Amino acid sequence: MLDPTFVVAIIAVLATLLFLGLWLSARARCLQATVRAEAAVVTASQSNDVDSRVKALSEKIVEGQRQIIITLTELVEFRTRESEAHVERVAEFARIFADILGFDPEQSLLLTEAAPMHDIGKIGLPDYILNKTGSLTTEELAVMQNHTRLGHDILARHEGPLFKSAAQIALEHHERWDGTGYPQGLKGENISLFARIVALCDVFDSLTNPRPYKDVWPIDKTMQFLGDGAGHHFDPRLVARMTENTERFLKIVVRMRDR
Repeated sequence: MLDPTFVVAIIAVLATLLFLGLWLSARARCLQATVRAEAAVVTASQSNDVDSRVKALSEKIVEGQRQIIITLTELVEFRTRESEAHVERVAEFARIFADILGFDPEQSLLLTEAAPMHDIGKIGLPDYILNKTGSLTTEELAVMQNHTRLGHDILARHEGPLFKSAAQIALEHHERWDGTGYPQGLKGENISLFARIVALCDVFDSLTNPRPYKDVWPIDKTMQFLGDGAGHHFDPRLVARMTENTERFLKIVVRMRDR
């Protein structure tokens, strides 16, 4: 069972992070309002300075959000048996997809930075479920599946495209192309593209690296499994693109494999 002391510590950390996120958002609104007010009265010669201040402010806000996300991700890694490299690999796989699909640099960076947050909701699950090596009971499975909503609720409290994208990925990455996934039973392109990408990357990584309940699958077996799931579990277009570019994904597996 989960140590009550640990639960208190986790709640305290989450509360601190949520407060920090809300403070950053409120501070950003105040500073942006100040800059806009100043911009309304500046001369043309001062406009470049205002633009520079707005850009610097935006960069500080985004960096603050990144630091919160890194901290939350580290907490999840501490709670589960999945290694730190898992979320790093998922991010790298997502980056490859962004390149293959022709995302612009801004969207590519957004996907790459939001992808590692897909399982953040697991921070609210009990240890005996997170680290169970056998099959989950029906009741335990229901608790496990709730990590999608928990993750969304944690992330959606914050403003900005990074948190919004991460929240949507957390909520939808266990949806299935044929509508049999959870928690909402979304189907096809009603599932966000970011979530469809992360869903495929997550499973690919789980199959090609060791887990407490399974050995590493060879790449041929992995790609056969993903191919069989195309149009059912996964977006068939994404499976096709991964198949066409298997070597690019495999390089990440080899370079960042769990030991």
